[in-house]
Amino acid sequence: MRIDSTKYGNGSGAIIAKKGNTYYVLTAGHVVKNPDNYKLTTPDGEQYKIDNRAVKIFEGVDLAVVPFISQKSYQIATFADYNPIWGAGESMVFVSGFPKDSLPKRKLTAGYGFPTSGASLSAYNAYSLTNGYELVYSNFSQPGMSGAPVLDSLGRVVGINAATEVRGNN
Repeated sequence: MRIDSTKYGNGSGAIIAKKGNTYYVLTAGHVVKNPDNYKLTTPDGEQYKIDNRAVKIFEGVDLAVVPFISQKSYQIATFADYNPIWGAGESMVFVSGFPKDSLPKRKLTAGYGFPTSGASLSAYNAYSLTNGYELVYSNFSQPGMSGAPVLDSLGRVVGINAATEVRGNN
């Protein structure tokens, strides 16, 4: 799912539930935190206006649920628990989102998920854990991919892409 704002760029999300004709999209809270005219683009290219009053932004975590109404049938994401003791310390994860100005192109990036304790947790990614983020992974992400689902190798949602850390002097 792509979420566009007239003032604040775009973000991504995943359909997590349906009740009647109302679908619910999980995204990063910062994608929809500012009042604006948001629209949501579904995988088939249909666009839906988002009612800002119906958006639920959660406190203490960078998550939001965005409802939209449609008579069409869309796939609902499946979930898996993030297991911080995966295998030998790392497992493949994928981020599926819409980089800025890429409409309608979705980008899928591959990387590794890491346990949030032990030798694999370096000082550089400690920022994530002190700000409420618990999933550490090495995927490249671009502006517009905030709110994108982080998927395991079976295509199940294990997290939501919300913060990016950059190494280097830039």
